[in-house]
This record gives sequence, structure tokens and C-alpha cells, in this order.
Amino acid sequence: MVIFAAIIIAIIYAVFQGINSDSAGDSSDEIQAAAFQIAKQEVKSQLNNPATADFSLMSVTREKFGDNTYRIKGTLTAENSFGVEQALRYTVTLTYFEGNPLDRSSWNITTCEVKENR
Repeated sequence: MVIFAAIIIAIIYAVFQGINSDSAGDSSDEIQAAAFQIAKQEVKSQLNNPATADFSLMSVTREKFGDNTYRIKGTLTAENSFGVEQALRYTVTLTYFEGNPLDRSSWNITTCEVKENR
């Protein structure tokens, strides 16, 4: 009987630990993915023709700092005001503070730089 109770307790403990670790991992991954989406929105807001923006996923780098601050860097192509496609690079630093990670109002954008990629 004691062995049976110990096994049940061990199973409950393992299930509980698995649920907690999955939830923490998902929320961190979700916030990091949202950081990239919010950064893209911010970059698009600085473009002359945001609908033409084509973000390269191969060039994206993400740095996470301990306080839910992220620095997203990458490249994209977009048409300039003359309709000519140009290569650009961007750096966005942003901090998540609370709420829905996909909502722009849940973030504080510290910097957003978009420059010609030479």
C-alpha cells in the first residue's frame, strides 16, 4: 500500500512539474516570437511603402536581456518613395512589460533604426 501511494505521488509530481516547465517555456518562446512581430510592425511604420516590405528570415538575430528586453536585427527589401526596391537593415530594441505579447501597447520600443544596407 505504501509503495502504491509513493508511485501515485511520484506520478502526480512528475505531471505537475511537466505542466509548469511547458508553460514557462511556451510563454518565453511566445514572447520572443511576438518581439519579432512587433519589431516588424515598427520597422514597417518607418517605410515609405510598408506593403512592399519583405523581411529576410535568414538574417534575423535576436538577443534577449534579463529584463524582457530584446534586440532584433535583420534585413529586408522594400520599395522607396520612387518605387525602386532597396535593401535595408534594421535594429529594434524593445521591452515587454505586460498583457498580450502580440499587442503593440504591451511593449516599449526603445530604438528602431532602419538604414540602407550597403
